[in-house]
Formats: sequence, structure tokens, C-alpha cells
Amino acid sequence: MLGEVGLDRACRVPFEHLATPRILSPFTIPLNHQIAILEAQVDLAVEFGRNISVHSVKAQGATLDFLSRMKTKHGNRWNEISIDLHSCGLSKETWLDIEVIYSICSFPRSLARPTPSQRKYQNVFLSLSNVINSRHPDHRALLVACASDRILVESDYHDVNMCTEQTWIMLQTIANVKGWSIEDTWIDNLEKEKWGTVKKLEENWQRFRGRNDQVPALKGDS
Repeated sequence: MLGEVGLDRACRVPFEHLATPRILSPFTIPLNHQIAILEAQVDLAVEFGRNISVHSVKAQGATLDFLSRMKTKHGNRWNEISIDLHSCGLSKETWLDIEVIYSICSFPRSLARPTPSQRKYQNVFLSLSNVINSRHPDHRALLVACASDRILVESDYHDVNMCTEQTWIMLQTIANVKGWSIEDTWIDNLEKEKWGTVKKLEENWQRFRGRNDQVPALKGDS
């Protein structure tokens, strides 16, 4: 994979990058410079068929514009890689603008979920972490808005000894918001209608890892 890479309007340049503790200067990195670097990185990822973990902080509009430009620039090759919006703090409106061709107001109420042909980006996934996203109450609305086959889970934690616990907390949040069960036993070859949260997220991860140009049709958001 490539990443994480991305756009960050809040990041400040440290006086000494390797110092402990790091003391931040008042200087930020111009967004146009960040976009130029990100585009060069993404071009390489597309060339070598590598998935990408994308960081986006206070740059929702710029991120949307960038995704649109990359899709146009790379065409079908863009759909051959997967994009993970890492510890995603986008609003639900911005996420729906990524996931769905229609605007929120014009999307037919009779359709519970867009079919693959109605999706603007068939290769973009939403990844949430407890340590970052739980600070913002809107992350639950974001999960409600997101199609079930686009959700990933992560720890985003600096201490490897806490990664499992932090990932489990977010998995529980996803289960609660989506109304999914959580497995207490593991059964191979279980019917899909009986899958719990772990199995659903495992399938999403396997789809993220592989090529994403053949997205399976959904039978509602179950």
C-alpha cells in the first residue's frame, strides 16, 4: 500500500522533526504544495497497482476535488486500486457525495442504497478509529450514511499493545450503529444472511485488498 498520504490544513511544521518532544512552529504547508506532492504519489500508486490510505484534515472540499481529478486523469486504472479514507472525519454529506452520484436532495427515497452503477466512486472505503473519530459525535451519522460494504475499521493508535483493544471498541460502535450482531463463535461457510460484524468487515477488507472494479450488487443495507 501507499500511505498514509493526503491533505492536512491543520498540520504545522516542527522546528526539529526528530526532537523529543517535538515543538511546532507557527508555519503550515501550503495546500497547493500538498496537492502537488499527493498527486505525484498517487500517480505512482496507480502505475504500480497499489492501494492508498488517504489522510484528510480540514480539507473536505479539496479532497473531493482531488478524487474527482484523479478519477478523470487515470480512467479505468483508477478503479483497479482501492482508496481508504483513513480515520475519516468527513461529514455524512461529503461522504454521500463520494459514494453516490445523486445529491442528497435528489436521491430517490425509494432506493435504500445505490446500486454499483449508481456509485460515483466504486473504489473508496470509509475507515474509522475510536481514538480519532469518537471525539466527534457526527461519526455515528457518518456510519449510518455509509453503505455496509464500504466500512473498514482501524485502531490508528501509536502503541501496538493497544491496537486490538482500540479496534474492538470501534467494531462495537459499528455493530451498534448498524444493528449488527457480533460473533461469539466462528463458523466457516456460514450463510451470508447470518454473518455478524466481524465477518462483514472481513469481507470488506478482502474487497479492499483486491481489485475493486467488480463491486457485488447489494440486497439492501443489511
